[in-house]
Amino acid sequence: MKNAAGMIGILPLAGMAKILEDAANHKDIGRLTACHEVFLSEWREYKQKLQPCINGEAEERIAVGTEVIAELLLMLREAAEDMDIDRMDNIALQLNQYQYTQEDAVKLEKISEAVARFDLDKIMELTDAF
Repeated sequence: MKNAAGMIGILPLAGMAKILEDAANHKDIGRLTACHEVFLSEWREYKQKLQPCINGEAEERIAVGTEVIAELLLMLREAAEDMDIDRMDNIALQLNQYQYTQEDAVKLEKISEAVARFDLDKIMELTDAF
């Protein structure tokens, strides 16, 4: 999320993501708790603002098979096990580049939300169920 926000120029959001990343790396639960909901609120607000741009690209996305999804989900699980936030964010971005069935799109949106929340248990649960 840090990289995604920085890539599109939302530096305040990228900075807040960096603070959360550092807090997670240092297991600073107090700082994580204090900043987490504010960050997610801002993230969702930007997501809504950018939705027209995202929807405009939907037709250009490539449909992928289950083996590609399975490989990316395996990589996501490994990144979650390693608590590698940057890699998790990058994989979540990769997952959002493809076109899926409506059912898979809903499942992957839930996985992206779990990544955004850094909810490792939910990531494992959702990737197992996929």
